[in-house]
Amino acid sequence: MRRGHETSQNVAGNVSRKWLADEQMEPNLATKRTMRITIETERLLVIRHGVSVRDWCEQCASEVDMIPLESAAELGQVAAGTIQHLLDRQRLHLSKAGGPVWICLNSLLKEVG
Repeated sequence: MRRGHETSQNVAGNVSRKWLADEQMEPNLATKRTMRITIETERLLVIRHGVSVRDWCEQCASEVDMIPLESAAELGQVAAGTIQHLLDRQRLHLSKAGGPVWICLNSLLKEVG
């Protein structure tokens, strides 16, 4: 049974092939498959040194871990200039209650994560 162009499927069914007049198989590249891969990750930050305190964050309206301003760049794994940029644009939640500036760890991780 020989015809000019007879189409068949290979065993896996993913590449169609054409029988040419000289009985050679040639891949038909008209079939396109798309695959979507979703990777979910979780971030765990372990603070082994430095100081953190539990305090109320007005912007979060909850009790959160607060870290000193001096530790923010290291804990966020960003440059000090990035922390300054976020502070200038009021993207970090601050607590200045009677002493040094403390940063809400949740807001830091949200901005740099």
